Amino acid sequence: MFLEVLKRLDDDPGMRAMREARARERGERAAEVVARYGGEEAAWADTVEEAALESACRHLREGGLGLFDVPANVRDFPDALRRAAMEALPFPDTVAGAWDEHARWERRADDLAALNPDWSPSGPTEARRRLLEDVLDRLPARTFADVQARLSWMQHVLDLGFTRDIAEDQACLDALKADVEALGSGAIPPAAAPRREGRA
Repeated sequence: MFLEVLKRLDDDPGMRAMREARARERGERAAEVVARYGGEEAAWADTVEEAALESACRHLREGGLGLFDVPANVRDFPDALRRAAMEALPFPDTVAGAWDEHARWERRADDLAALNPDWSPSGPTEARRRLLEDVLDRLPARTFADVQARLSWMQHVLDLGFTRDIAEDQACLDALKADVEALGSGAIPPAAAPRREGRA
């Protein structure tokens, strides 16, 4: 009975059209990625950042570090993994800097997933991304740009469409509350007003 229902769905012209449209979109996205990198081989080649992380974590990977060996909570990271992932590249010391780097990793992940939907990141890159997310959740903002970056991060998390550990969401909300208090007290300078052209 269940298999018959699946077969009817599979044969349904509307469902078939939806599958074909999705396949077309995937193909167009993959072609755009290949064109941007200058070829599929170039797209799969490690970036400078990926190569630096792989090199810094080589001793850990030789010990068996894989994607699923990276703890979900950075407070559970072994010291060697934390040091390697943080020191392989200059680590951002602001919320805005962490958001910029995190966005670059997300774009890279989207590109590779467009070429292979079954692709998953390496252990070292996943460790780096999780450390950046911890900064986005917890580091106090020092500038208005930091506050904007934290809000962008919160929107990104919401757009993912799945629930994180509630402790992470609470940490991020607590950080945002502190950011707002700092803005209100003047500890964080307000955004500069845009300059007006022409006569005063």
